[in-house]
Amino acid sequence: MIQYNVFPGGKTRVVTFSYDDGDPRDGRLVELFDLYGVKGTFHLNSARFKNMDSYSLEDVRERYRGHEISCHTKDHIWTDTTPLPSVAVQTIDNRRDLEQIAG
Repeated sequence: MIQYNVFPGGKTRVVTFSYDDGDPRDGRLVELFDLYGVKGTFHLNSARFKNMDSYSLEDVRERYRGHEISCHTKDHIWTDTTPLPSVAVQTIDNRRDLEQIAG
């Protein structure tokens, strides 16, 4: 049996907002999303955050609170020209880092 009402509240259509790389200006976007009750997905590269102290990492954690953080590659490599094992390592390392940053 195919289930058609798979979204919360029985909604049958949704709009998704997906943003790449984790830019500091995402903070303003998240403020607007929060104001209007919209959720976004943010694909983050953990290498952008590697030189931050714990206070700055808390800012990153707060910036995306309540929104989905998605795994990307750690250093934003070009996956079409990178050997598959390296892509896998980049993705796994990024996920591990993001779990430490975002909880």
